[in-house]
Amino acid sequence: MKYRFLAVIFALLIPLAIGSSGNAAEGSSDIQEPTVESAPEVESDLSSLSNDWYTYTAKDGSYTVKFPGKPLEESSNRATYGDQLLAYMTQINDFSDTAGFDEIQIEDIFAAIRSSLAKDNRIEQEEEITLNGYSGIELTLRREDGLALKMRIFFDMNERKLYQAIVGSSAGNISLPEAEAFLNSFEIAR
Repeated sequence: MKYRFLAVIFALLIPLAIGSSGNAAEGSSDIQEPTVESAPEVESDLSSLSNDWYTYTAKDGSYTVKFPGKPLEESSNRATYGDQLLAYMTQINDFSDTAGFDEIQIEDIFAAIRSSLAKDNRIEQEEEITLNGYSGIELTLRREDGLALKMRIFFDMNERKLYQAIVGSSAGNISLPEAEAFLNSFEIAR
């Protein structure tokens, strides 16, 4: 059972690793920003950058996130904005009906995610993070073709939901203030 659940996570993350998945949005609430080991003065500048951005709330109210513009929801589940060559994506995976879930530890979930993503990407940076009490990881990845992804992934063990906020750049530059502001705006409702 444990391995079948981890295989489901692999299957959901493999399209992400090749740059072809993610919901063009879903969310709610006024939850605190994720804690990431970084310079605090930069984070406050980034939150003001996204003040005028479009706040998207998931249809089920489970999270909110700010986009630089109103997201375009496509059947391919991708959204891109302007000429910045950045793609902003969110995704939620519901594992509430997955058998054998109670045998899984959060460390196993994150190890499966890392392993899946490392197959076709170079993991350049990884940090353990939290968001309003939810455990998570932040990963920066790069593919051979130069595509760069920065993602924050959180898992709600009680609701059995995997939340992902992702910024991708075909130009390989995800160190832009807009990318950080987007990731910092992601909130999970309690």
